[in-house]
Amino acid sequence: MCVSAGVRVCAPTGVLRGCGRQKIGAIINLSMYWGIGLPFSCLLAFHMGLGALGLWTGLACTASLQALILTWIVFKFDWTREVSLSPCHFHMYTPLGCHRANGRC
Repeated sequence: MCVSAGVRVCAPTGVLRGCGRQKIGAIINLSMYWGIGLPFSCLLAFHMGLGALGLWTGLACTASLQALILTWIVFKFDWTREVSLSPCHFHMYTPLGCHRANGRC
């Protein structure tokens, strides 16, 4: 289950990275694993007495919830706007600079 949850997280994280929104992915990763995943895993493992199974179950549930949140964020994008910004993302890393007349991307 952990492998499939990890794969579901990779695709929307890659979309965020490709759209230049790495900060959103980083904040969600940090808050999900440290803020929700670790306490939930410890609760299942130590307070509920599940041991290693509780640690893995907590991690799998966290990864699944993270995948849902990231997918929801990606589906909320204005893709027309993202397409219009894509040349600016490309030229940001080349010596050509921005292609627009006003220089603003």
